Amino acid sequence: MVTEPLRILVAIHGHERDGFADEVRAALSSHSSAVVRVLVVDEPRAAGFTSLLPAARRRYRGAVRQWREIAAAARQRTVDALVPRLPAGAGVVHAVCRRDAGRTIVEHATAWPAHVVVVGRDSSAGISRFILSPAHVHVAREAPCTVVVVPATAAAPVPLRRVATDVPR
Repeated sequence: MVTEPLRILVAIHGHERDGFADEVRAALSSHSSAVVRVLVVDEPRAAGFTSLLPAARRRYRGAVRQWREIAAAARQRTVDALVPRLPAGAGVVHAVCRRDAGRTIVEHATAWPAHVVVVGRDSSAGISRFILSPAHVHVAREAPCTVVVVPATAAAPVPLRRVATDVPR
């Protein structure tokens, strides 16, 4: 009986927490015969900015360009830390997401037919978490295969709380 090798899709969406690459390398070290594909999900196009003032449009374009460069550098650092220690033959695929990263990862996992999707926990916070569900939540909910969500190795920062004091105001 011939069995198909395990197909593992490692998704990098750019909002992983620190330590993602180390955790994935450790988890995949026992699967040397697996076929591994790294999917790097690039950010969608920024929304258009309409203004009557050319200077405002230029500043907006410059800010978007700078934000894209920072985001691309973060994704590339994760890829550089991850790929050299993956099993032989691991390929890197880039995909531009049309709506959100989670949907793009699920579409790719379905089209490639992955057996396992490895995705990092989304570290985005604030209002963006309420507008769009985090990528790892969408993938876990919608993927047609097993999903492994990799938590951060470093302890999460303790949230600040207001402490009552005896100091009169």
